Amino acid sequence: MIKRICLLVMFSVALCGCATVKTHQTVIEESRVWDYHKALDSWVGHSPTDLVASWGQPDEIVTQVGGDKVYVYDSQATPTAFEVDSAKEEVTAWTYKGKF
Repeated sequence: MIKRICLLVMFSVALCGCATVKTHQTVIEESRVWDYHKALDSWVGHSPTDLVASWGQPDEIVTQVGGDKVYVYDSQATPTAFEVDSAKEEVTAWTYKGKF
């Protein structure tokens, strides 16, 4: 009985250790995602004019109920959208979908 309990504990510990190991590829992908987030964060506070000058014309500009706009870049490898506060004329948020 004690043997079974010891084996169960050792097996559980071994499984937990395997679950936390990251592959080299996972670390690279997480780094790329982090870099992309930092790049997108850098646009918060900038004008939509600056955004368009750098990213080009958006594929679509969606006007929301309150008048704020969303600049949508669907043709990018990673579709990305920036929310623009119309009163302040500045980027306030971003989002993207998909994988790298």
